[in-house]
Amino acid sequence: MHCITTPIASGDTISFGAFLSYYFTYVTPGQAGNPTAISEWIDANKNVVYYQMLYTQAVLESGYFKSNIFMNTSNMFGMKAPNSRRLYCKSVNYSDGDFAAYNSIGTGIADRIGWDTQKSDFILPQTVSDSQAYFDYVAKHGYATDPNYSIKLVELYHTLINKNYFFDTVWSDDGGSDNILVSPPKSFNFMYILFPILSWFLYKKFKK
Repeated sequence: MHCITTPIASGDTISFGAFLSYYFTYVTPGQAGNPTAISEWIDANKNVVYYQMLYTQAVLESGYFKSNIFMNTSNMFGMKAPNSRRLYCKSVNYSDGDFAAYNSIGTGIADRIGWDTQKSDFILPQTVSDSQAYFDYVAKHGYATDPNYSIKLVELYHTLINKNYFFDTVWSDDGGSDNILVSPPKSFNFMYILFPILSWFLYKKFKK
């Protein structure tokens, strides 16, 4: 396979919307840069939570997309170069092993999904509460040597939710955008009601 890896500029980051766009472009290249098509694809697949969890692992493995491995190989998951999946185009040796290099970020995401789908015990997570079971499954299959790997992933996942990483804008090539709300709704803030009432009360009081 011909291998052309484009180094990622230092300091660049990948939003969740961009993450979805990279993978969507890989699976449906004819719709690249079409935010409406991305939204329809998400709705049809009904598995946005799964992509949230993949994104969380990518953030952890790549150090928020700043690792040398990611920037030089488009490998955001720290995937090694296995014989069973040949989506990678070459292997690159680092101090802790041979890592897969990809022609595109979308290909790397597809390879990571292939790591799941080739396993007989893979269960697609459906809700946020499935995160513990999913990340335990990832750790059980030896993805990392850290004994606290699944704990770190669950904690990071909820951190990203709380920081609104999953409320995102996907940009199209023509400058248009489409907002994708894919995080659980925040708890209701009663200040949204109290503040206008208080403002009206003060207005009436000082108007007299």
